[in-house]
Amino acid sequence: MIKQDGYKRLPADLPSYIQLPKAAYAKAMPKGEKAYASLEEAEELLQRMPNLSLADRRARAMVAIAYLGALRADTVTSLRLAHFDQERRQIIQDANTSRTKNGKSLRISWFPIAEVFVTAVVDWVDHMQSLGL
Repeated sequence: MIKQDGYKRLPADLPSYIQLPKAAYAKAMPKGEKAYASLEEAEELLQRMPNLSLADRRARAMVAIAYLGALRADTVTSLRLAHFDQERRQIIQDANTSRTKNGKSLRISWFPIAEVFVTAVVDWVDHMQSLGL
């Protein structure tokens, strides 16, 4: 109607007033499948990662803990040694000291997956504690 004679006085941004917000139609949009590495592929990756330097061992532990606790990358990078309970096989996700989704603090039990993941994390934590950290 804005383009027709007799309706030129209507605001030019009128169509944006009746446009649905993205959230209203996003649910109906088809979602693409995300590609994730399988546990077997992740295990193979972890086994092929170098284990020579301190940085290598840290990288291995970060990959392993992401799979053990199904953690987001931002959470993994903010974890500290105090967040690991090796005896109970848990991650203590403390929102006060680590970046967590929606500021949630929780205890996450490690998934029962290949022992190579557990070994990578336990070795890293033990090594850091032996350095006095």
